[in-house]
Amino acid sequence: MGKSKRRFQPKIKSAGKASAMNTDMLRQRWPLIAAVVAVVAVAAVAAFVLMQAPKNPDTGPDLPETGDFGEPDAGPPAPGQPAVSLQQYIDDYMTYADTQVTLTGYLMSRIQSGSGSGTMGVYIYYLTDDYGNEISLTGLTEKQKSLFVKGGTTTGLFSVTGTVRTKYAGFDLQVSAISAAG
Repeated sequence: MGKSKRRFQPKIKSAGKASAMNTDMLRQRWPLIAAVVAVVAVAAVAAFVLMQAPKNPDTGPDLPETGDFGEPDAGPPAPGQPAVSLQQYIDDYMTYADTQVTLTGYLMSRIQSGSGSGTMGVYIYYLTDDYGNEISLTGLTEKQKSLFVKGGTTTGLFSVTGTVRTKYAGFDLQVSAISAAG
């Protein structure tokens, strides 16, 4: 015959009749105590991880929303000026996939943040509008990158020509030319 299977029971030494009753009670409740301890440990780890996560994944917990230099992001246009909007391209980017387009907006750059990406500390370049919409710009030359404000947004409008390239989640613009909008 094989060995009998026994559940794990903690070894608790008793010191008499009164203690024997407490020992039996503890043995009966051991699985419950172990489960409570495990739940508390998981909750403590989850709370610690959540406290470490940045509140805004784009800027991190300590950087202001307005960029490194305290410049306000492009806001709604002044009365009498037409609004700059990239919304139609964002909403229907598949229509423009692999086509060349010219978009008008503000040039913006910010430092990449995030965990495990391997690109932390690298500037990422965008075209943005008056409503805070952003389109990622790729394939920029060093001369084109020099038009951007480091960690901020330009105050003047620029026309960006490029090809819309779809990605796993969304799209970006493969830039061929940038010029001041006139």
